[in-house]
Amino acid sequence: MYTWQKVTKFLSRGSVIFTFLLFLLAVIVDQTDMGTVPLRVFVGVSALNFTLRAAVPLMLGAMSGILCERSGIINIGIEGMMLAGAGIGFVFYGLVGQAAGGWPLHVAVV
Repeated sequence: MYTWQKVTKFLSRGSVIFTFLLFLLAVIVDQTDMGTVPLRVFVGVSALNFTLRAAVPLMLGAMSGILCERSGIINIGIEGMMLAGAGIGFVFYGLVGQAAGGWPLHVAVV
């Protein structure tokens, strides 16, 4: 009989191996003439770069949820706080973005 710990350990090892193989395939396709155009689009380094850039906000939200849960507080509003921060930054840059220099963009991102 499998316990939950054994199943999660197996799944975590499998996901690490799958991620490594996907990264290896992306490098092989990019460095050799093996990749055709559709294969380069889906597995190429540019697709890998886009995926990593798009995953960063999700990973930050997940890590904050883990930290909150470890501290004993269940926070179900993490996505809402992230959206509110992005919206306020967008509005601030829209209102003050015409100012000279690049400081409004830096303030809006922070």
